[in-house]
Amino acid sequence: MASLNRVDLIGRLGADPESRKLNSGDPVVNFRMAMTETWRSKDGERKERTLWMPVVIFNDGLCKIAESYLRKGSQCFVSGALQAREYEKDGQRHTVMEVVLQKY
Repeated sequence: MASLNRVDLIGRLGADPESRKLNSGDPVVNFRMAMTETWRSKDGERKERTLWMPVVIFNDGLCKIAESYLRKGSQCFVSGALQAREYEKDGQRHTVMEVVLQKY
């Protein structure tokens, strides 16, 4: 059976996108999106929970759009794949889940 790795998010940027170039010269744009969920508890109190998700764009055209139009607080829609990235800091291993928009 085939599998599908696709994530669709609508949220707001927590900071301006950061752009850089890889050693190959290809552009990469990074930003974090906040998705906020609100609800009322049984006693009528308003509750809120915010999930922050890192987004990485490797697509040339989408990098240009992100650099030109996205700013802190901008609402945007992204559709990409969920990827886990591991790194080591201070001798401890960390895993980060991020949404990646690859070239196509």
